[in-house]
Amino acid sequence: MGLNAPNLFQSKKEWIWFVVLALVLIGLQLLFYYHCYQTFISQERQILRATVIAQYPKNDYLVLKLQSKRLTFYTTTREDIKDLTNFEVDIMLFLKNHTITFRDYLSTFYAPSYILRAYTVKNKPLEFIRSQHSQTMSQEFFAAIFLAKPISAQLREVVANFGVSHLIALSGFHLGILAAILYFLLRPPYRFFQIRYFPYRYELVDLGFIVTVILGGYLYLTDFPPSLVRAYGMFVVGWLLLLFGVSVLTYGFLFFVVAILVVIDVRLLFSLSFFFSVCGVFYIYMVLDWLRNRNKIIATLGITLWVFIVMMPITHYFFDQTSYYQLLSPLLTIAFSFFYLLALGLHAIGLGGWLELPLPQNLPSWSYKTPTWFYYSYLALSLLAIHNRFKPFLLIVAVVFVFFLYLTPFL
Repeated sequence: MGLNAPNLFQSKKEWIWFVVLALVLIGLQLLFYYHCYQTFISQERQILRATVIAQYPKNDYLVLKLQSKRLTFYTTTREDIKDLTNFEVDIMLFLKNHTITFRDYLSTFYAPSYILRAYTVKNKPLEFIRSQHSQTMSQEFFAAIFLAKPISAQLREVVANFGVSHLIALSGFHLGILAAILYFLLRPPYRFFQIRYFPYRYELVDLGFIVTVILGGYLYLTDFPPSLVRAYGMFVVGWLLLLFGVSVLTYGFLFFVVAILVVIDVRLLFSLSFFFSVCGVFYIYMVLDWLRNRNKIIATLGITLWVFIVMMPITHYFFDQTSYYQLLSPLLTIAFSFFYLLALGLHAIGLGGWLELPLPQNLPSWSYKTPTWFYYSYLALSLLAIHNRFKPFLLIVAVVFVFFLYLTPFL
C-alpha cells in the first residue's frame, strides 16, 4: 500500500460524529453494567459457577482467581484443598458488609466465599501441551504462550526479572507470527487452484478471510485475553481497510480500533493488559517514520529496543520489580520470534519435551516504582508527540534515559 493512501476519515466533522456515536454507545453499555452491578451488590449472597484460572499460596492461606461469564474476582481460603486450577466450581460469595465498587465490578474484585462443588473440565489442547513436559514451570510457560493460561507467582517473578512479561501475555506479537505461518502455509495451494480455476479472485481477500476466521477460532480457544482481543481487532479492521485502500499506519487507525473494541466491551477500559497492548502499538507508530526507510534488520532492532525503553516508565508504575537482566529483554524478544515458531512446530507433533526449560530462580532484583506525577506527565508528553510539538519525541528519549539511570540502585 502506498504512502499516499487516504486516511480513515476525511474531515474533522467525520471524526467528531464517530467520537460522539462511540461515547453514546459506551454510555449505554455502562448503564447496562451499572444496573447489573446494583442487582449484584443488593444481595447478601451470590452463587456463581466460575472457572478457577489461578491458585497460589500466600502466607497461611490460598488465593484463588476465578472467572465467570461476566465477572473476574479473587477469593481466599484457609482450607487444605487440592489444586483447582482449570476446574469449574459452584461458589457462594458473601457480599454483606463487603464493599465492591463499580470499577471493581468491571475489572476484578475480592469477595469472601465458600466453594460448594468442583467439576473437572477437560481441556484437550492444554492436556496435550502439559503431557509433553515433566517440569511444572515448563508446563506453565508453554500453556501461557499458546493458550493464554495464567502462570504461578514463581514463574511470574522469573519473567519479570528478564523483562519478558509481554512475551508470556498473548498479544499482537504472537498473533502476527500465527498469521504469517497460516499465510505461508495456505498461499501455495491457493495459488495452485487460483491459476487454474479462479484467476479473477484476489489473494488478499480470500486468504485474508480464511486467516481471519482461523485466528478468530484461536481467540475463542484462548478465552479472549484482552491484549489478544486488541490485536485481533486491529488485524480484522486493518485487513478490511486495506481492501478499501485506506491507510492503517496512523494514530487515527489505532484510536478507531480501540474505540470499536471498547464499544463492543467497555470492560476493556479497565484491563491492564489491554492498556499495555495499546501503549506498545502507540509507541511503535511513533517511531515508524524514523525507521520507515531503514534496513529491515535495523528497523526490527530499533523498534524492539525503542518499545522496551519507552515502556519502562509505564510498566514500572504498575510493577516495581527491577533487575539488570531486564536489559536482555530486546534481544530475548527478537529471539523469541524464532523460538515461538520452533516451539509451535515441536508441540504440534508431540515433541515439545525437547524444549524443557531450566528457568533460573532467585535472581537478584530490587524495587522501583514510577512516581505518579512522573507517570502522568510522561503520558501527556507522549500524546504531544503525535503532532511533534516542541520536539517532544526527542524529549521523550531524554526523559527515558534519565529514568533508566534512576532504576539502578547505585545512584
